[in-house]
Amino acid sequence: MFTQCLTRSMAGGIAKAFLIGYFGGDVTVVLNEGRCTMEESETLYHFHVLRKPSQCGTIRLVNRTHIEFRNTLTVTLSRERTITRRDLKVIWKCIYPRNYVRNTQINVDLEWITSHSVVEYNSSHQLGLAMTMYSDNSFSYGYRDSIALHLSDVLFFEVALLTNNTFASEVLLEVISCWATESPDPQDETKGFFLLDGCPVDSTFHWLSVNGVSQRSRFSIHMFTMPKELPIYMHCLARICSHDEDCTTVNF
Repeated sequence: MFTQCLTRSMAGGIAKAFLIGYFGGDVTVVLNEGRCTMEESETLYHFHVLRKPSQCGTIRLVNRTHIEFRNTLTVTLSRERTITRRDLKVIWKCIYPRNYVRNTQINVDLEWITSHSVVEYNSSHQLGLAMTMYSDNSFSYGYRDSIALHLSDVLFFEVALLTNNTFASEVLLEVISCWATESPDPQDETKGFFLLDGCPVDSTFHWLSVNGVSQRSRFSIHMFTMPKELPIYMHCLARICSHDEDCTTVNF
């Protein structure tokens, strides 16, 4: 048996010899209650469908963090028997991550660290989300070494989806909220919001790209201090949606 979660489609298959041996005779296979055709080769029953809920009866399940695409194969004996104690359902699943809260850190007079998350959603594909601070609005130089920041400085941020040839080439990124804390914990008791539920709440916050229409968002804010004058950590909440999906905000 095999499953492939591909960029724009799903594929799966199961050995004919296994099914015949399991049931003790020839079998009938039905994919998604007959709404999709199961192909047959000399050794396999197999299918290949586009990754759309309406395609061949594929079921889509969505929760706060992931999207699951499910195809179900029902297997029965071809020749009916009065008494049988064998039945089988084979379920193929492809599960993709949906939303991310990513953390990134500003250390005043210390090293700037770019936040970069890589999430493996099957054995061959990865999806990444990165948040980087740049030196100016050309976004050509991202900080890598130690820097000294002052209250007169402007901070330029980019939150970007790293598709790596995955299904993410079909989706859009929208930054929902951004805030600062004085610890790595995004739920720290002391938070300073710059963007809340898609609306700027800091007078120095400026969008430098149109948010939610591509796979990256850019914005700037002026440097600031916080009560304890500790290293500052920046956090953003982002959501990732397909072009035709009505998304909802997920809070972590």
